[in-house]
Amino acid sequence: MMAEAIKPIGRIKTEPEDFIVQEIADGRAPHILKRTRITGATSRYTKFIFTKRGVESQKAYQEIADQLQVHRSQVTDYGMKDAAAVTVQIVVVEGQFTPAFYHRKMWLYQLGPADGPLKHGQHEGNRFSIVVRTEEVSPPPEATEFLNLFGPQRFGDGRVLIGKYLLEGNFTAALAEFEESMNWRDLEKIMNKGHTALEALKHPDFRGILKFRVQQWQSWMWNEVAKLSNQWRIPVWSPGVADMYAHLWDPDIDQLHPHMVQHAYPFTRKVKVQPGNPIVSKHPEGFKHEFTLPSGVYATVYLAHLYDLRDISREKHVMRPN
Repeated sequence: MMAEAIKPIGRIKTEPEDFIVQEIADGRAPHILKRTRITGATSRYTKFIFTKRGVESQKAYQEIADQLQVHRSQVTDYGMKDAAAVTVQIVVVEGQFTPAFYHRKMWLYQLGPADGPLKHGQHEGNRFSIVVRTEEVSPPPEATEFLNLFGPQRFGDGRVLIGKYLLEGNFTAALAEFEESMNWRDLEKIMNKGHTALEALKHPDFRGILKFRVQQWQSWMWNEVAKLSNQWRIPVWSPGVADMYAHLWDPDIDQLHPHMVQHAYPFTRKVKVQPGNPIVSKHPEGFKHEFTLPSGVYATVYLAHLYDLRDISREKHVMRPN
C-alpha cells in the first residue's frame, strides 16, 4: 500500500485581504466596492452591493437591519460569506428604509430595484482569490475533484449539539451550550430588554441564529455520511430521510419541535465537486490561488486537498471536538 503524499504546510487568512470572495450572480461577480451610497427605496425591494472586511455574516446582516431601521427578516442574501475575509455580495432590502449607513468595515452601495427577496443557494457560485503562505518553491498539483464537505467555518465555535437540542425541543440544554458560545452576546442584548434567557432564546430577533444552528447540525451529520458514501449526491438530514442518519442520531420524529424542524432546510448536495478556472500565481510569501466554486462549496475544503492547511484566523479559538 502506497503511503499518502505529504502535503506542504500552507497558512491562510493571516489578514482579510488574503482571502477575497466575490459572489457570482446573473453571470457576474461584483467588484469590491469600499464605498457607501444609499438614495432610498423606490420600489418594494431594493438591491445593494454589500462589501465587508473581517465581519461575521449574521452580525453584518443585523447591522444592516439596525442602521436601515428594518426588521432583520427584511434583509435577504444568497448565502453567508467568510468572516475573516474581504467579501462582496448582493443583498436585498424589503420595504422602506432609512437611507443612512456607516461602518468602518462594511459598505452598502445601492443598485436599484430588485424583483424580490433573495434565497440561499440561488446564485451561480463564488470566485475566490486566496493567498496561501508557504515555504514551498512550487505549488502543489491542482486537484481535479474533491470531497465536498462543509468547511470548518460552517461550524463556528464547534458547538454543533445546539442544533440537535433545538430540534429535540430541549431548550434548557441548548441554552447551556449558548452560554459558552459565540452567540451569547446576541442573547444578552435581547435579555437586556427585560427578557429571561429562555425568552431571549425564543425571541424573533434570535430566530436567524437558531435557524443557522439547526443547519449546523444538519451539516455536521451530512459530513459524517458523505465521508463514507459512494453516491453522487446525498440529501442532508430531514424527517423524510432520517433513516440514513439513524446511526448518528435516531430521534422520535413525532416528538421533535415543530418550529425547529421548519429550520431544517432539506436539500441534496453533491458528494464530490470540481474547481472551475483555477489559476495559480507566485506571491512574495507563497502562492495566490484563484478559482470558482459552485454555491455552497467551501474554498477551505478545496485548499485542504492541496495543503496541510492552517487557518491563522481560527488559532485564537479552541474548537470543541464534534
